[in-house]
Amino acid sequence: MRRNTLGVEEFYSEILRGLLDILGEELLAAFVFGSTIYYGKGRDVDIVAVVSKDRNMKEKLALEYRIRRHLCRDYRICGADLHVMGVSEFRENLKPGTFLSGFALGYRVLLDRGNIEKEVLSFLKLLSGSDYVIYNRYGRWNLGRHAGITYRRRKRELEKDSLHDGFSL
Repeated sequence: MRRNTLGVEEFYSEILRGLLDILGEELLAAFVFGSTIYYGKGRDVDIVAVVSKDRNMKEKLALEYRIRRHLCRDYRICGADLHVMGVSEFRENLKPGTFLSGFALGYRVLLDRGNIEKEVLSFLKLLSGSDYVIYNRYGRWNLGRHAGITYRRRKRELEKDSLHDGFSL
């Protein structure tokens, strides 16, 4: 993965450019989550791309392969763990126990044209009221507690951004 030689902002910008190269206007939202976010590094980068069109599994896997290959060949970002999901599939996976529960540990919005993050925040708020715990190679994670932290931090960031939107420097 090329992240070590790039600044964080450039790394995320290149991921987004690679997604837009293939998906164009169909891309509604893009998120990075997982160890790249909560540890600042990882052996892969976990990406969720929310698109306007639902696909069957064969089409979805072919598209994911095409995007991963493009990111690796053209941007030297190899090792992407990419999930392309239609809006309905994304919503179905915003539940405790799915891989999107990992958003509780932190995430980064690369693009949000469909106001999709609002649904992520609702999910985190719901999850924060639970005692949902997972175990993985990194240890024990109380996702309910982390969801609350991530939710509050992101809400503060969004409020701060909205205060600055009306002003130009």
